[in-house]
Amino acid sequence: MMRPERDPLSDGPAGAPLGTSGPRPRLVWFRSIRAGLPDFLANHLAEQVRTMSRFFDVHVLDAVGDYDEICDRLEPDLCVLESGVYAGERRLANTASHPRVPKLGFLHADAFDTSRAAFIADMERWGVHSYFTTSMSMADYTPEIADRLFVWPNTVEAQAFAGPAGPRAVPVLLTGSRARHYPWRNAVGRVLEENFTTLRMPHFGWAGERGTERMAWGGDYARLLRTAVFVPTCGTMAHDLVRKHLEIPAAGACLVTERTPTVEAAGFEDMVNCVFADAGDVVERLRALMADEPLRERITAAGTALVLGHHAAEHRDQVLQWYRLAREHGPDTPVSQSWPDGRLTAVEGGRPQTAVRLTVGGLDRLHLAAGWAAVGRGDLVSAEGAFGRALNYFFIPEAAVGMAHTALLQGKPRAAQDWVSRLLVTSFAHYAAPHPDPVFWAYQIRVHLCAGDLASASEAARRFPALTHPELDRVRGAALLAVGAPSGGTARGAVAGEPTPTTAPVPPRSEAEWTAELERMRGACAGGDGSSLRRLPILPSLPRSASALWGRAHVSALVARQASGRLQPVVVSTVRARLSPLKRRLLTDAVSEEIARSLETEPIETAVLVGARRRSRIGRAVEAAVGRNPSIRQVERIPPAHGDHTDTTEHPDRGRGARLVFVARSGWPLLVDLGLLAGAALIVLEGTTRRSGVQALERLSAAGYAVAVHEPGYRDGCAVLRRTVPEPDMTTEEGGALWSE
Repeated sequence: MMRPERDPLSDGPAGAPLGTSGPRPRLVWFRSIRAGLPDFLANHLAEQVRTMSRFFDVHVLDAVGDYDEICDRLEPDLCVLESGVYAGERRLANTASHPRVPKLGFLHADAFDTSRAAFIADMERWGVHSYFTTSMSMADYTPEIADRLFVWPNTVEAQAFAGPAGPRAVPVLLTGSRARHYPWRNAVGRVLEENFTTLRMPHFGWAGERGTERMAWGGDYARLLRTAVFVPTCGTMAHDLVRKHLEIPAAGACLVTERTPTVEAAGFEDMVNCVFADAGDVVERLRALMADEPLRERITAAGTALVLGHHAAEHRDQVLQWYRLAREHGPDTPVSQSWPDGRLTAVEGGRPQTAVRLTVGGLDRLHLAAGWAAVGRGDLVSAEGAFGRALNYFFIPEAAVGMAHTALLQGKPRAAQDWVSRLLVTSFAHYAAPHPDPVFWAYQIRVHLCAGDLASASEAARRFPALTHPELDRVRGAALLAVGAPSGGTARGAVAGEPTPTTAPVPPRSEAEWTAELERMRGACAGGDGSSLRRLPILPSLPRSASALWGRAHVSALVARQASGRLQPVVVSTVRARLSPLKRRLLTDAVSEEIARSLETEPIETAVLVGARRRSRIGRAVEAAVGRNPSIRQVERIPPAHGDHTDTTEHPDRGRGARLVFVARSGWPLLVDLGLLAGAALIVLEGTTRRSGVQALERLSAAGYAVAVHEPGYRDGCAVLRRTVPEPDMTTEEGGALWSE
């Protein structure tokens, strides 16, 4: 049935919100959402549809079916095709039809999420070349599509947060996730809990996690915010603008946050409409504002005015602005975006260099840069540490590529394959991407080459012929040359055109530099662990039970206090008293002292110290806390010397009562799986930026352990994890060893 003739552009000037009297452009939103999302996430998705419906006649459909038939039937003015972290089944055919209907991609994910690669793959197969995202940091994380990526920022439905201004009974409200990728929130939250009366609202997880039904959202969440004077939040280590940045002021609470480029671009100013602080000065700043109520009220009111004036749902017409510019100037016209309103304007005279991109300085980006700089100067130990620090926050694909690169230079193709396999399995199995990220696949070919498996390398080089990227083209050519095949057109594939964007660009190298480095990798692997490497496993092997962990090193006794009771001579006592502060500065620091404080009052009955050494500050702190904790009745030490003597008989008392497990840097070779860690009430890890530590931290987090302390930048990284589920499941069907340094 044909709809009536109308002009969807006739309702006001470009950029002005549409009124209710004229016709709205018809938008078909292809959005497949996987099943099982918790209610609060479903509500977020529904809010997005309600916001878009202010400006368009919105029809939401699964990304399944015949695009040609759907467009014939619905006659859209604009189509939005979504992919990202919540994407479900996507089987949309014939998307090349109806070329006069403009198409926009919607990248729905955190800036650092692995689903970025699946999004780009989906857009490539659907022929979509302009994109929107809610993340203001995303362009900095996807530089190869930054000039055609625009932001439809997070927003609030103002009426949901408005309400009676009752008494502010909570001085400081701590709300939101305290996962590893929120370092500012974790550090500031710990300081505030020690200095103010605080109320903490736990975050009960995301999609597929238990307990999410307990999450406060909607009206309950808004009412909770309205009880607070100060509410801190941050935008993860990616320095993004998240919903909480807007929800807190909208509810009339004072926003306390990290100073970042995105927050400032959104219009927030220190001591004008929010408070910028960090763990070092947040207590002093909030105490001053507690004592100066008029100033505090002015800042809070100004924050509310900023959000209601620039960031409410009625201001989120950026997609409409793009649609109007595309209709007037063509869909490929260069467009810039300005802040705090996110206004889109056509750029005259060519493509701008900084259309929408904010350089946000994400912490993981800084570690990635440091890692590649270390690779460039040949310092592979520092490179691995820097990439590991990035991975401590989250599974960052770019860091996994860096780890694979470093492993090959170290002559460890199996370790490199572990990282590449995780990237590919995430893309194919979890997100069902139609093809891999080109750099991910380039490293799959590179691993086969370096391992000496030329047949697999050439086979991989011929797969995904339409996939092209400078890094992929080079390694394809090298693989085909190695088996004597022509590398010209075959290496690039059958389809010419623009390179496929990658989410993990590597530093540019000249042809000579690139070739020389590949030869160094092949030489290192020829003498390393790849001499008999052929069909490499898809994933690193996973943990067995705890039956074969270590040898007999049981110390089952009360912790002895080291006070001898002997009187000290006056001179000795005086000298020791004078040297004590110096000794404390040399042997402890803020991080180790914080860990000691967090352990010494825990209701722990047993402690297991794996590879502990007195010279480690963290090790000394754990030993001291164990000695001071009155609840601990049994201590078991597994020193490095026992690494070669395994015992398959578990200790009879192991697992009874609450248990603390500490794994020192020297203790990782003693672990062949996570068996002993499973079920521990508290786990303290050193060396979390090393490959073993990264894997353990991720697996423990997935098994239900919450991070209480996390310092990825501290030496080789350290963390304290607390059990949040009764019986964490640390086993898998595959079994096998987890670590192979």
